[in-house]
Amino acid sequence: MRFRSLMAAVRDELTAHPTRTLLAAASVVVGITCLVVVVALTGLGERAIRSDIEKSAGRAETYKLDGLDTDGNFLSRKVVEHADRRLAQLGVPSRSRYDGYQAITSTGRSTDLFAVDPSYNHVRSIDLIAGRWYSSKDVRRYPVPVVINKAAGGDLSSDEIGTVSVLKVGDTAIAARVIGKVDDGRTDATVYGLHESLQSTSATLPAPEAGYLYAISPSGAQLVARDLARLARNLEASGVDVRRIDDSDAFQKIFRVIQGVGIGAAAIALIAGSLGFLNLGLASVQQRVRDFGVLRSFGATRASVFLTVLMESVVITLGAGIASVGISWFALQVMPPIGSIDLGNAELPGSAVLVGLVVSVALGLLVGVIPARQATRVDVIDAIRTQ
Repeated sequence: MRFRSLMAAVRDELTAHPTRTLLAAASVVVGITCLVVVVALTGLGERAIRSDIEKSAGRAETYKLDGLDTDGNFLSRKVVEHADRRLAQLGVPSRSRYDGYQAITSTGRSTDLFAVDPSYNHVRSIDLIAGRWYSSKDVRRYPVPVVINKAAGGDLSSDEIGTVSVLKVGDTAIAARVIGKVDDGRTDATVYGLHESLQSTSATLPAPEAGYLYAISPSGAQLVARDLARLARNLEASGVDVRRIDDSDAFQKIFRVIQGVGIGAAAIALIAGSLGFLNLGLASVQQRVRDFGVLRSFGATRASVFLTVLMESVVITLGAGIASVGISWFALQVMPPIGSIDLGNAELPGSAVLVGLVVSVALGLLVGVIPARQATRVDVIDAIRTQ
């Protein structure tokens, strides 16, 4: 039987009994919808939480280098400089040094001031809200350009791009121009300035709380951490600590458990729907015994009857899969926010759509085999005699 003739026979049978077709499709829609929603929510939730981690702590496998040296001062600059050279030798591109200060704004509020370099946002995934992040030309363009986070907006005299605010660091007042506003995942008011800009002013800044961040591939992360710790010991900078701060592995494990539970629940619903679909398929074959006998008497082979019934099953479940994808998309649009995850305008991930369609076709093939084999066992003579 040619494919076109096969599909025509499938279409005629399904359209001739629309109620039975809809009932068969409805029996598996719930299970496939549950599966698609679980896969979609897991992917969207993992992406949202990973984004928060990357903003607040750093990208996957982010390590922080900080501590005290033997003189009781904060992490000595020589350790940072040696670490920078060592990471450059190892080919670690995402690395950044920072100095932390406490500053008082013109409104009298306290804010964190971090002196960073332009590569800081390559280690931490910082979302730009307004303006821009630093470029290499900013040192020459503005005396002290700064980027603020959302929490710092109300602490400055103005958080509009281009405005100037006064920051008091120690006994020194610094006039800073706002060039950007970011979402860095921090709830504390934070201002980011450039190392070179702050050092180029005549201000005498207090000793900073120095630190160093770097992100590296998982395969070499622990090796580099041990290497930097050994470097600090060789420089006699006691108390220097090298530790991982992104916690992405812990969240990955949590999500795997949540995903397993959700897929298990969806699988139960899918199995229940499959049993209902199988019962409808077997009942349909029993009702069409005479039709199969007539087809066989006119030369239809067992293989053609088998393929016809099997394709009917696949077309029904594929239609159910398409409907499930549509229902899942609508469910995501009307679903309220879950914590910090707002699904109001979320797009259905391609992985969820693919899982839904593949499972629907596979289900049609697996469940449709039993009714199809039952149809091929019909005796032609007995079938024609059936009234």
